[in-house]
Amino acid sequence: MQKHYLLFGFILLSQFLAAQSPKWINYANDCFVSDILPTDEFVWVTTQGGLERIDRKTGERRTC
Repeated sequence: MQKHYLLFGFILLSQFLAAQSPKWINYANDCFVSDILPTDEFVWVTTQGGLERIDRKTGERRTC
């Protein structure tokens, strides 16, 4: 009976452990700018690491 409690406790606790982080981290190379496209709301920048959008009002950068 005690083994069942131990097994149940182990299964219950393992549900709360996560092996991976849900946040995605991009390590792209954005040192070399290929092209820049300014629009009314955003500035679009193409780099060797991909496409980046910069909000003109807040300055927030987002990799697309």
